[in-house]
Amino acid sequence: MGSLGAHGRTAGRSTLAGRRRRLTAEHRENLVKLVAKEAEKARAAIRNHRHAVLKDLKKAAANASEDEEKRIEKAVRPQPPTSAYDKTGMAHGPWKPERVGREQIQKIVDDANKVIDNVVKAKTAEIQQR
Repeated sequence: MGSLGAHGRTAGRSTLAGRRRRLTAEHRENLVKLVAKEAEKARAAIRNHRHAVLKDLKKAAANASEDEEKRIEKAVRPQPPTSAYDKTGMAHGPWKPERVGREQIQKIVDDANKVIDNVVKAKTAEIQQR
């Protein structure tokens, strides 16, 4: 228990009564660095997954028939507001399954990175208060 910064004594069969020492400034700094390091590992894992998915998407788009492309277009194409349509009636140019898939994947990645950033901020604040 000493390595955790907590010292205690048993007060019965299954209870542990103890006190927690305040963290030193150096220990808090090390914990903040550890949080940042773990966050970067999470971001790297997300980037690796994104890369793999985009590679699979590109491969699937190259092998898709016209019927499959039309079916996928109906299923995944986002419907922008009417004002976003250009003269051809297409939003942002001709539809490409790979482009739409990339946009959706990037949005998921951006959302995941926001969650990571929020967790880092919360953990850093928690560590600094101790």
